[in-house]
Amino acid sequence: MSGSSSFISKKEEKAKNIQVVVRCRPFSMAERKSSSHSVVECDHARREVTVRTGGVGDKSARKTYTFDMVFGPSAKQIEVYRSVVCPILDEVIMGYNCTVFAYGQTGTGKTFTMEGERSPNEEFTWEEVHTLWNLFFYPSPDVNERLQMFDDPRNKRGVIIKGLEEVSVHNKDEVYQILERGAAKRKTASTLMNAYSSRSHSVFSITIHMKETTVDGEELVKIGKLNLVDLAGSENIGRSGAVDKRAREAGNINQSLLTLGRVITALVERTPHVPYRESKLTRILQDSLGGRTKTSIIATVSPASVNLEETLSTLEYASRAKNILNKPEVNQKLTKRALIKEYTEEIERLKRDLAAARDKNGVYLSTENFDIMNSKLVAQEEHIVEFTEKISALEEEMKRVAELFSDSKRDLELCTEELQELRRQLEATQQDLRDTRMRLSEEEFLVSELESTESKLYDTAGKLLSTIKVSTKDVTGLHEKLDRKKAVEQHNAAMQQSFADQMEASFSHIQKSIEEQSVKHQGMLDFYSESVGEFHFNIQVHNSGSRKTGPGSYAVTEARRQLQLRHSAVEETLIFLEKHITSDRVTAQQYEVQLSDSTSRGLSKVHTFLTEELKRDVPTGQTPQRKDYVYPRVLEKTQNRNELLEHFRKQQQELQEALSTYETVKEEQVDQV
Repeated sequence: MSGSSSFISKKEEKAKNIQVVVRCRPFSMAERKSSSHSVVECDHARREVTVRTGGVGDKSARKTYTFDMVFGPSAKQIEVYRSVVCPILDEVIMGYNCTVFAYGQTGTGKTFTMEGERSPNEEFTWEEVHTLWNLFFYPSPDVNERLQMFDDPRNKRGVIIKGLEEVSVHNKDEVYQILERGAAKRKTASTLMNAYSSRSHSVFSITIHMKETTVDGEELVKIGKLNLVDLAGSENIGRSGAVDKRAREAGNINQSLLTLGRVITALVERTPHVPYRESKLTRILQDSLGGRTKTSIIATVSPASVNLEETLSTLEYASRAKNILNKPEVNQKLTKRALIKEYTEEIERLKRDLAAARDKNGVYLSTENFDIMNSKLVAQEEHIVEFTEKISALEEEMKRVAELFSDSKRDLELCTEELQELRRQLEATQQDLRDTRMRLSEEEFLVSELESTESKLYDTAGKLLSTIKVSTKDVTGLHEKLDRKKAVEQHNAAMQQSFADQMEASFSHIQKSIEEQSVKHQGMLDFYSESVGEFHFNIQVHNSGSRKTGPGSYAVTEARRQLQLRHSAVEETLIFLEKHITSDRVTAQQYEVQLSDSTSRGLSKVHTFLTEELKRDVPTGQTPQRKDYVYPRVLEKTQNRNELLEHFRKQQQELQEALSTYETVKEEQVDQV
């Protein structure tokens, strides 16, 4: 069963615990009929299984187990596959040897978990797992051929099983065919605990050869192996109702499972001796338990209280198995040349064995084969006795069926009379149904017309609502603009009144200053006028005096003196005038500066008023543009009920006439043919 020793890498990986998964199935019909209650609680998130060991109301008597994964009754097959098997397939492709096997009480869904059903609609239930399977692949009569195993002398394949062969497959259909052939040979039988109880263990091995090409162009072969093990269910012989042959089968099954339990206990306790060879099952699974294989155990349990002992036993078994340590190793990659050489050597060895067997005369059987033939004869005799008993039972059953047939015939006559009465009632009911369907069609037509009108009205209302929303938004924008302009105008009016008062005060002050300056200037002008008049008067007097004075030196001297005095007076007057003019010029310049300052302050106030205090309406860009709103002008209206019904009936009549015409034409064409 194990791979070739040349495939095993020399580099060992770190020891790894076996993965243990628990799956709880739903209640079966038998458990529901027996009024059994649930004692198992599965917590998928916390990966815990809790079992109530006391009564229904006793909440203190509980046992809790923790595993790597837990699936409750509602878990689907695909969930178990994706969580448990998918990672294992990835490891197989990486080159590991992996094993998945199911363990549990009979009837808890081990075979369903390992095989499932390849149905397109997947409509099987837990109770229907074997029904269709056994219908199409009914097992052959019991085969008592003993499984013979030998150690490989070359220690390359671990265990050699007689009659076991490796078959090359190329697609999934070929794999299914091999699986079906093996399932057809597997024993199933009815017990009180499971109508289709598996009476044997099943091991299905898949070896994957993968080719890789190195950088140098050399082909390497990587090998991975997957073992799928479906153990026969453990059961209580007293509860299962097994007798005679079934009891012996149950004893053998339980014996192999007990050996498996001892192997697990020995591995957990790390005892020096592990009893692999006490059972063929443990011998086959030797590499999967404490070897170089990655192993996952799926423990299946029942939630029913009637199976409490078996459920606790399975959970204790699985809990111990968690502590088994394996040391997985990746299979070594082989070159294509080395693999072909190994296969060639094995073919030559088989050819030599075949030639040696052909050289002998007659038929030669080994002692083991002779014992096998004798055991087959004994088994066949037992089958004959069993079949004879079955024939007697079938004859009695046939008599009973004949009596049942007579009773059924009388019941049939009564049922025939009842059937005729029911047919009359059916005809009346069908007539009522036709009338009801006609009324229903009329009502559906009315409803469709009303729905059509309602849909159109709804569309019109939607358009109106959209237009109203747009117009309401525009009106809101206009009102906001009016409020904004009103606030600006009110503020500007207040500021204008305040500015007007300030300007009026300023102008009054300037006017008063101008009036004062005007009075002063008028006084200055009067003074200058008097001075100039007096000056002109003095000049005229001087000129007239000069004309009246006669010749003579005295007169000339006196005239000169008078003239000098006049000149002195004129100069003094001019000097006085210049002083007054200078003083007036300074005063005028001061008044000019004051007026300039007053004017600048006034202009500054005007500028401040215009730029800062006086507000302006700032465009926001939100004022809506002028637009024309479009409103629907026409509204839909549904016709009254009578008019609609008349229209519908007319349509039905036209359709009926067209159908009658079509059938008539079709019959004429058939007659012509």
